Amino acid sequence: MNSVHRFLMAILILWGLPLISSAQKNTWRVELSSGNTLSDCKVQLINDSLLMLDCGSTMLRIPIDSVVLLSRHKESTFWTGAGWGTLTGATIGALLGWSTRSSGQLFSGLNAPVYGILGGLGGFVVGGIIGASNGGDETYRLSERTRHNKISIIHFIIEEN
Repeated sequence: MNSVHRFLMAILILWGLPLISSAQKNTWRVELSSGNTLSDCKVQLINDSLLMLDCGSTMLRIPIDSVVLLSRHKESTFWTGAGWGTLTGATIGALLGWSTRSSGQLFSGLNAPVYGILGGLGGFVVGGIIGASNGGDETYRLSERTRHNKISIIHFIIEEN
């Protein structure tokens, strides 16, 4: 197996890296004006004044105005970003290496696989940094909002899931 075949196999393996990310949790922690906190709930809007919360084995219908806070933990997407960055960097690097192999330019002795590896390493770092910056908790304080704003936020949450 020559180096071009190995390089192509590595690219195919890299295509799978972005798929190895953990799925984001689509459940919310709901704090109510009564002081109660509900965990791992899916939020659904019934009408302009009522929410349905699916909290595991419990289904609750509560007034929108009784919700003080909605929050969820979002995992970092480092590995997804690193995977896409590696793939993109390797592809661009390989194309650059292939296009400059006989042009007599600086580094013309390097071939497509070497450029691909260098591009992949750079893409891994850049993509990982971008992916890691996408984590963190998502929190909405509904107690400070008008009903119209609360409904807009809840629609956004539902569409996001």
